[in-house]
Amino acid sequence: MHSMLKKFVKIANFLTIYIVEAHAVDEWPVGDPLRISQPLSTVERCGVARSFVNEYNYQIPMLVDLIDNNFSETWAAWPIRFYVVENRRTLVYKAQPDKKNTYDSIPKDLEQFISSRYL
Repeated sequence: MHSMLKKFVKIANFLTIYIVEAHAVDEWPVGDPLRISQPLSTVERCGVARSFVNEYNYQIPMLVDLIDNNFSETWAAWPIRFYVVENRRTLVYKAQPDKKNTYDSIPKDLEQFISSRYL
């Protein structure tokens, strides 16, 4: 995603929204080395997001869904979604996992969409 951020810096704004923890060790552990428990407050969720940004030198601006999960529920954001929104109000593209629920095709498909529509 960082390479896409650099490639499209003049035509797009990128933003990440951290939502409910998908693989919290106290709910559905999958062996993630960060071992995160499900945050119980917005403050805790912000702490987890901050840790992620620091641990992975994440360069895309990050917002945090409130603990009521309003963003996640409104936008069906789980497990992985990428949206292209024009003029701050029109959803024109949604990238999501393939039928095998993998992330592999998302960056390539998203980059192709942005390139074909805006370059």
